[in-house]
Amino acid sequence: MKTRSSMAVMFLISAVFTVGCGQMTHKHKAPESTQQPGAIVNDPSQTPAQTPVQTPVQAPTQIPSQVPPPAQPVVVATTTVVVTPAVSPVPANGNLFVVVGGNGTCLSRRMSSTVDGLISSEIFELFNENFLLNGLVTPADDVIYACYEWQSADLQFYDLRLRAPMAPLHETQLLDVVLSRASTFRQVVVIGHSAGGWLAMKVAASPALAAMPVKITLVTIDPVSRINCQRLRDDGCREAPTDFSPMEMAQLDIRTEWFNAWQRPGILLGSAPIPPADVNVEFNSTHPRIVKEPAVWAAISQFLTGQL
Repeated sequence: MKTRSSMAVMFLISAVFTVGCGQMTHKHKAPESTQQPGAIVNDPSQTPAQTPVQTPVQAPTQIPSQVPPPAQPVVVATTTVVVTPAVSPVPANGNLFVVVGGNGTCLSRRMSSTVDGLISSEIFELFNENFLLNGLVTPADDVIYACYEWQSADLQFYDLRLRAPMAPLHETQLLDVVLSRASTFRQVVVIGHSAGGWLAMKVAASPALAAMPVKITLVTIDPVSRINCQRLRDDGCREAPTDFSPMEMAQLDIRTEWFNAWQRPGILLGSAPIPPADVNVEFNSTHPRIVKEPAVWAAISQFLTGQL
């Protein structure tokens, strides 16, 4: 359920977004006149401004001395995955982060400079820079990273606690991995870009996750349906995902704290504001670049800092 603290976070984010050209809307709240760096405050009756204003983002101020310790391994096969629940002593106030990259993000030939054994992708590296390296991910927390193969439902995933090599996983099995760990945390935070944003929505909309006594926080970055966007020129590639049932959308509306960053579709790809999201922020960017925008991560950091 949405709490008073959640509303306080919304007012905090509105206060932070003071200059720029993106648009922001709050669910159940009239649009504010203040503006977000690199973003425009959404008003359906007005045309958004087009001139971006660059605002520097403060560098991380703290570096943790160590990453969370490893736990017991997960057993993975090439076609099925046997999920072993995390049994390491994790404090009940920890957060489980789930970070999901979009189509083809597993194709990187480089490995992460931050986490041994993790593929280097833009969303992974920027999450690590903004959360792991500045102390917002604590030893009480865990991070599950997942990336898509090219034009496929196949993923690879990595669990920060297990520190095992990246392993194959089908997109439908990511929820099983999350559910096997969620009971030991107070909150699940799911972050995804593009098709990864769609999968993040699917995980957060799960009735099985909703039935657990955990807080669910969702961050989507220009989400695009992997079902309705099979080829780049499909109509579903230029809109927010529409393949969610009314029950799933109600679940996202009622059970999540949701921040949605989006940019107006270009010729090939783009998303849109999504009414159940608590905050929708438009950024003047492109679909590939929005996940790299410092203003986007500044807004995400501000939103999540109020949730953690």
